Amino acid sequence: MSVLRRPSIAVVVLLLVAGSVACGGDDADSSGTSVPDTAATTTTAGVSETPATPTEGTLPGGATITYPSSWTSYGAGFAGSLELGIPGVANVSVRDAAASEYLYGPQLPDAASLEEAFGMMAAAMGSAEVGEAEQVTVDGEDVLTASVDNAGKDGVMAVMASGDSYASLYAESLGDPLTDDTIEAALEVLASLTP
Repeated sequence: MSVLRRPSIAVVVLLLVAGSVACGGDDADSSGTSVPDTAATTTTAGVSETPATPTEGTLPGGATITYPSSWTSYGAGFAGSLELGIPGVANVSVRDAAASEYLYGPQLPDAASLEEAFGMMAAAMGSAEVGEAEQVTVDGEDVLTASVDNAGKDGVMAVMASGDSYASLYAESLGDPLTDDTIEAALEVLASLTP
């Protein structure tokens, strides 16, 4: 029969000290100078909290946007969109509606107002449940946005004026509900659109 013995207090203290040195804390280099810890960069909604150069993307119709360099670009999508991914968080689709062939796209230049354009976009969402429209200002641009429940998947849609027409965005979560930070980051990408 084997018997487990409790280690002595001295051994436990020695192991804790050794573990502390191995795992970090203020350490000393070969000259004996203290080297402080360096904190890891954290991310929110796929956007690094340390300054990063944004990446420029071009939509099939020629409009450009800027998006965080930590996002993934999948290139041109269905009917005139630029497809982006926030790794592990959401897929984001941006359209310059004037150049888009998707449902109602050709009609959007004739929309009398941002509200009418939003209504067309909401209708184009098909069977998805679109929440109440909310007007927000993002980087000086007026944007109409609403939450979307698309067959149980959490999303957000938005429309803004773009030249003589409108641009739209749809972002859908890959799992957890979209956070406010994720929605804000997506809307900033839409607001960056230059026709």
